[in-house]
Amino acid sequence: MTCINCGKCCYIFDKILKKRVKCKHLVILEDGKTKCRIYNNRLYKCIFIQKDGSRVLCSMRDRVKLNYPGCPYNIENQPIANGY
Repeated sequence: MTCINCGKCCYIFDKILKKRVKCKHLVILEDGKTKCRIYNNRLYKCIFIQKDGSRVLCSMRDRVKLNYPGCPYNIENQPIANGY
């Protein structure tokens, strides 16, 4: 399996705003692909704090039990991520 660098898994669903927000470390390139500014050190770093104080940590995509449109890491019968 190869990541297609779409960045869809690098958006966080803001519970208050009820919409997806881009991770502050995600860079969108001219060709529409993405890269992470902290990729080599990203795992388990806090990438977002919800208004209720809960923290969202970056993790490996294949450990996230949500599906994203067009992602090769999707798992059958898993829910689609909020906001899609």
